[in-house]
Amino acid sequence: MLVGREAECARLRELVEAARAGRSGALVLRGEAGAGKTALLDAVVDAEVGTVVGTGADGADDLLVLRAHGVESESELPYAGLHQLLRPVLRELDGLAAPQADALRAAFGLRVGHADERFLVSLAVLSLLGELSERRPVLCVVDDAHWLDRGSIDALAFVARRLEAERVALVLAVRDPAARPFPVTDLAALPVGPLEPGAVDRVLQRHGGGPVHPDVRLRLGTATGGNALALAELGRALTREQLSGEQPLPEPLPVTAGVEQAFLDRVRRLPEETRTALLVAAADDTGRLATVAAAAARRGVAPDALAPAEQAGVVAVDGGAVRFRHPLVRSAVHQGTTSTERRAAHLALAAVLREAGDADRAAWHRAAAAFGPDPEVAGALVEAAHRARARGAYTAAAAALTRAADLVPDRQCRAHLLTEAAYHSWRSGRGDAARRLLDQARPLTTDPFLRADIDRLHGVVELGAGVSIVAYRLLRRAAEEIAAHDPVRALEMLALAGEAGSMASDAQAEIELGELAAGLDVGEDPRPRFFVDLLVGLAHHFAGDPAAAAAPLTRALALAHDLAEPGVLLAAGRAAMYLGDDAAAHRFSAATVHRARESGEVGAVPIAGQRLALSELFAGRWAAGEATATEALRLAHDTGQEELMPLAHDWIALHAALRGHDEACRANVERARAIAASRPMGLIEDSALWALGLLDLGRGEPAAALTHLRPIRHPVVRGFSALDRIEAAHQGGDLAAARAWLAEAEQSAAATGQPWALARAAHARGLLADGADADAAFTEALGHHERADRPFERARTELAFGVALRRARRRADARRHLRPAFDAFEQLGAVPWAERAQAELRACGQTVRRRDAASTDRLTPQELQVARFVAEGLTNADVAARLFLSRRTVDFHLRNVFTKLGISSRTELVRFVVDGVGERGAAG
Repeated sequence: MLVGREAECARLRELVEAARAGRSGALVLRGEAGAGKTALLDAVVDAEVGTVVGTGADGADDLLVLRAHGVESESELPYAGLHQLLRPVLRELDGLAAPQADALRAAFGLRVGHADERFLVSLAVLSLLGELSERRPVLCVVDDAHWLDRGSIDALAFVARRLEAERVALVLAVRDPAARPFPVTDLAALPVGPLEPGAVDRVLQRHGGGPVHPDVRLRLGTATGGNALALAELGRALTREQLSGEQPLPEPLPVTAGVEQAFLDRVRRLPEETRTALLVAAADDTGRLATVAAAAARRGVAPDALAPAEQAGVVAVDGGAVRFRHPLVRSAVHQGTTSTERRAAHLALAAVLREAGDADRAAWHRAAAAFGPDPEVAGALVEAAHRARARGAYTAAAAALTRAADLVPDRQCRAHLLTEAAYHSWRSGRGDAARRLLDQARPLTTDPFLRADIDRLHGVVELGAGVSIVAYRLLRRAAEEIAAHDPVRALEMLALAGEAGSMASDAQAEIELGELAAGLDVGEDPRPRFFVDLLVGLAHHFAGDPAAAAAPLTRALALAHDLAEPGVLLAAGRAAMYLGDDAAAHRFSAATVHRARESGEVGAVPIAGQRLALSELFAGRWAAGEATATEALRLAHDTGQEELMPLAHDWIALHAALRGHDEACRANVERARAIAASRPMGLIEDSALWALGLLDLGRGEPAAALTHLRPIRHPVVRGFSALDRIEAAHQGGDLAAARAWLAEAEQSAAATGQPWALARAAHARGLLADGADADAAFTEALGHHERADRPFERARTELAFGVALRRARRRADARRHLRPAFDAFEQLGAVPWAERAQAELRACGQTVRRRDAASTDRLTPQELQVARFVAEGLTNADVAARLFLSRRTVDFHLRNVFTKLGISSRTELVRFVVDGVGERGAAG
């Protein structure tokens, strides 16, 4: 057992044992340099934490151990850390789905191709570890994870967030604080802090070989801050007499300037040739002895020059590899030399690596040695960036281009390189880095095309971050500057600006964008015509003229059907919602999600999934909608797209409100607001208000509901919530507001001609009418509902009609509407609404019982997703690929589904999903 680390070892033992039992987990060790993180990683793979480590056997108790360590000089090489971790198991790639295997091979440079979807690489890693865990538990340990390249960090973070029922344990060690902070903060952390006094004493005794006087222990513990490595070094450096107090301690202590200084002092005592070889090893990122020896030879150093360093315990040479005893030793070697010596080491390594065909590493070493502008080295870095881009390593590409920009003297060329670097930073999810690069690039150029590209990208970055007002201004400026030169390009920027204006609920902005789009000469090509019609239609909508919006939006949907491009399909789903075309909204959103599932584009699911979830809610497929919204939320989180999380929270809150789940509704609204607090958006807040209003309305609190519903301004949410606002105003006695909102609903219904909109308007008229007029209005509404597909709204009409008839003392007639309302609410799971219908039926002399919860109601959203896809006939492996999970996790969820439903076959599952839930295939 490690001295003073009993609690940490116990926690690691729990993680490993949980993996053996089929419960995956991830843990980040955080501590200062020398705290003992590396020792804990060593312990987690040996008997110190009670594990049995397998190196090739298939025994059930053996662990498959995969190890890697981050190296500072390797932090910009694409997927270098991930390749190091998975190198021993790359032969298993043939067992993955072809798109995933191809993406991972391309990322590692094992095949010529592209890995443009960075999340597909992450998914491939998850699948690979899941498949490996089918045979035996897998333990992945990564030391100095903060020095991993960003692509590897992102992939491991994705895996850590989606580990469930695999037998996988992932342990990452990061320095805290570090010059390069670890960018993932949401994983479970285990602090590795200072050693306690008792542990300080035991460490000093272990390494000093004798007793330690209490005063000496206190002084050394204070001087080192309880740092394990520093104490070990002191134990070795001090004599037994000094430790026992028989002789005074030296002044200053050997580690007064830090552990690095102690290591540097040891290095300085080595021969000059050895120090030169060590510097080459410290600058190298391959860890290969042959590379280090060849580069050292170019510096005039003999092959055996590292031997004294081995004897001094500074490095270990084993199996053709060179490994420093501790990362601080490497740092000490680097810091203890001059810049001239470091440049010479990098140049020697560059020459060796270039001869070996490792062009990327050679380019970076040449860049590290560059002194002032060097177009040739810049060109080599640009080529490295293009190779990184082809492998989906956008962060690495951005780093190479940024460094290349430093090495070119021409301002225009620098602007191009910085803009391209910003693009790759954005593609990698690093919006802040993209902003900084764009701010550097814009003053360097007067080219209108490049300036427009810079503004466009900057606007996209701000839009993705949820800063919609800033995004709108940047995108509009870019469009206006380029309109005279390239109207089609300007139109694409206006379309993006339209999304920003819509998110911000800026009606005037949307109106002006429509006018600008209508004035562009884009010809008759279908794609630009689609965006013109979209922007013009949305402008009319925001201007409060749905009749004028109907024609261009209808044309846009027709064009989208023929174009069938992912970006167009996504925009068409939005247009269909404005038009009120439920079928088209579901069709386009489902098609987008389906394409993303088929191609493994994990990052594309959250936004399309949110729209699909809403269309499923309208169609009465509430369980499916909640499952889809929950998946969109989790994928947004797992892929680092935090800006997409608030709306998913709002839609989950809406589902909870309809079911009367007060706590879940309010909790999700608060989460949405908390995430969006730094980037307020009208769409997010209005959606939250809609959910809260519906919750209060279902609970029979119209005044409270009206407080939430009245401020809604976003035209889409205003249209979605029209009936809720009218009903709350009617029940709360604000008839003036109810009539005003009825006029809006009638105008919208007349403009779109959608059956559900016509039914809503007639329903609202029935609420505000009496006697025969009310009967006629409600009857008309039910007639429209026959052609619509909104079962919840139909049930509300039946309830409202029944209430009106009961109050007119027509109890028999009332029962004919209240009973179907009750049955529909029960089927949907709309508990508060079912209770209201039940109370009305009792008042009419009829008693009905609430149904027991259906078996499918006990399924979690994840289990329901699995059940639906299995019911479609997909294999577990196919389901895993569609849901971006491992096959073992799908197996786990399917077993739970069978247990909860009391079934034992897939044939029985089809009956439950189709008959019990009624939403087979709804996810696309």
